[in-house]
Amino acid sequence: MTRSIFRVVSLLAALLFASMAYAQNGSLKVTSFPTGAKVLVDGVDTGKVTPMSLSLAIGDHEVTVRIPGGGWSDDTRPVTIVAGNNDLSVTLLPTLTQGPPGPQGPAGPMGLQGSQGAVGPIGSAGPQGLKGDKGDTGAIGPQGPQGLIGPQGPKGDTGATGATGATGAAGAAGPAGPKGDTGTTGATGPTGPQGPQGLPGTGNLLAEKAALLRWYRQDFPGVSGLTALAFDGENIWMASGSSNDVVKLRASDFDNPATIFANPATIIVGSVPDALAFDGANIWVANGDSNSVTKLRASDGFNLGTFGVGAQPSALAFAGETFWVANTGSDNVTKLRTANGDPLGFFGVGSEPRALAFDGANVWVANRGSDNVMKLRASDGVNLGTFPVGTFPVALAFDGVNIWVANAGANNVMRLLASDGFNRGTFLVGVEPVALAFDGANIWVANRGSGNVTKLRAIDGANLGTFPVGTGPAGLAFDGANIWVANGGSSTLTRY
Repeated sequence: MTRSIFRVVSLLAALLFASMAYAQNGSLKVTSFPTGAKVLVDGVDTGKVTPMSLSLAIGDHEVTVRIPGGGWSDDTRPVTIVAGNNDLSVTLLPTLTQGPPGPQGPAGPMGLQGSQGAVGPIGSAGPQGLKGDKGDTGAIGPQGPQGLIGPQGPKGDTGATGATGATGAAGAAGPAGPKGDTGTTGATGPTGPQGPQGLPGTGNLLAEKAALLRWYRQDFPGVSGLTALAFDGENIWMASGSSNDVVKLRASDFDNPATIFANPATIIVGSVPDALAFDGANIWVANGDSNSVTKLRASDGFNLGTFGVGAQPSALAFAGETFWVANTGSDNVTKLRTANGDPLGFFGVGSEPRALAFDGANVWVANRGSDNVMKLRASDGVNLGTFPVGTFPVALAFDGVNIWVANAGANNVMRLLASDGFNRGTFLVGVEPVALAFDGANIWVANRGSGNVTKLRAIDGANLGTFPVGTGPAGLAFDGANIWVANGGSSTLTRY
């Protein structure tokens, strides 16, 4: 009898100790975009990749999410664990790289400074050089003042030899240079007052944000037959369906309209390029009428190969070691090896597949002719489910939890739970939505029929505003700070 009582008491004590230990821990679930990222806690690799969950002691921790060598920046942040369930969602940004410096300009004439040594005695006239504007009196000792000015001085000495002397006169205009710098700042000034005019003072925060966003709209010339956009971390890529090429422009050049097309790179690809995608190092192009895709090295546009796929390729998706292509004309998708473009398989889908999205483990396909989307396991192409959506689904985007579907024929977008395809809501947008982009917090929708874009909050689909763009917006790209819109009807770009 005593032994039985002792066993019961021991069991109760063990249960009490286990419950107390459990109460001192909390569960942390980590998701990321892209998925498949490593997770480190307090500097220690957990050995798991996103999406993942683990138990941590209650209190403060430091969590790092990274994709080693994948072209994505690490994300490190403090996390306070409480009892129960804790969630952390992280969106990684592409690693930005800096291109080579431009060529050295016309500084060559300065080499004539050697003759200046002979006129050293004239240096006593130095004080006159400081007056700058009194250059007219420089005739008394022309070389002296110019020598004190610096770069202009050597040109003045060369002036004594005749033809080079004319260059010296130009040196006297040097002081006007600083005035030119002030002029540039003056040009920026007029745009300042326009900001207050965009705020009607109604007290409606949403209206004020919309007014500010419209104020920051910028339109730029694009290329003829503009069909698609992509951002590689430094450059904007545009596909021209009418000239069968892609154009690479440095994104920073758009801050000065005079330099937008100062350093363009135009690369001939296949017939009617219809889609672009970035894999962290290269730009892929879907050539709709050539039944092929082209792989270009992003750093210099070098053509790394053209690979045959199905009929009328119209969408691309990067899935790590593999690259997927939607073939609208043959009702299938092609799986290629990212490293070398080798074909790994063809998989039948619905009618007229028009869009692709990768959720970290699966590839989603929008079938325009079937009014549904399919979920294929990326590892082997097995169909994990087919889900009905609206009329003419033509665009997809993944926000880390949900798959968003643009239904061009229904003027709406749908939000499906990526884990099981459950419909979490349908949201009205503009006329004929044809493109989607995720900025880390919001879903942007390009409405080709109404010439505008709609901004939806990703967590609940709330409409945060509709903003005018050019004619026939057909593509979107996010550069980490701005949304870019390809206006196919007007061959222009809009930046918000």
